Amino acid sequence: MKQIVLTCLALGVMAGCGGEFSDEATTSSPVTLLTKGAAGTSADTHRLLAFDKTPDKNCVLNHAFASGDVLTVAAGSYRFVTLADADCFGLPAAGTTEAIRFDALLTLKPDTPLKAVLASDPAEITYPGTTIYTATLKPATCLLRLTLADAPEGLVLSLKNMPSGLSLSGVYPADVATTPYPLQPGDNLCLPTGADAVVEYREPGEGSATGTIDLGITFEAGYIYSTRLQWNEGGLSLKSKVEIWNKGDETSGEAS
Repeated sequence: MKQIVLTCLALGVMAGCGGEFSDEATTSSPVTLLTKGAAGTSADTHRLLAFDKTPDKNCVLNHAFASGDVLTVAAGSYRFVTLADADCFGLPAAGTTEAIRFDALLTLKPDTPLKAVLASDPAEITYPGTTIYTATLKPATCLLRLTLADAPEGLVLSLKNMPSGLSLSGVYPADVATTPYPLQPGDNLCLPTGADAVVEYREPGEGSATGTIDLGITFEAGYIYSTRLQWNEGGLSLKSKVEIWNKGDETSGEAS
């Protein structure tokens, strides 16, 4: 059975450190930084990334803050993104903006498990003019609940086409850079996919069976996906019903 349920995962928030972005000129403007929607969080610090709206899309601010802090911002137009618990990615320390771009993935650290990350949608901000910025945080990851039946011991599984990092824009195109991501029976945190999720499997031993299974649906942030894979002689198969709940509407169909 493969079930997809829109959910808000309870997540912890990772504290940042340092980071300043101020201009003493008369064109600077104070702004109060607020967050909401982070149900279940316990820490009080978040990471604010601001990007230049020019074609370069470079990061001009990497700032750690607690909700309610006041920041002085130079006059201009920006694109703001707020993250929480994103230390599993190659996010530089607060105050460092090099190698951060709005149109590039924030790559997952090597050999680091993915965390349940919170992120806000990009917000168009202009100063002076804006006095309060509120980041509405929501899950940037999804959850794959995987059940294996009659599989041989040592079977290796991976999500073949998981993006290699977090999209700060929240958009994952079909041609997004991907890397195989290890899976195990039970719960697996995943990033959204730009196309139908594909599971790759490899039976242990020389001359063993290998293959892929298209799960038939694109992973989206904030959803739980449950699927059952059945091992038959020579490989895995997927025969499951898909049920989707979204804003009270229910649809169903065959995934195999």
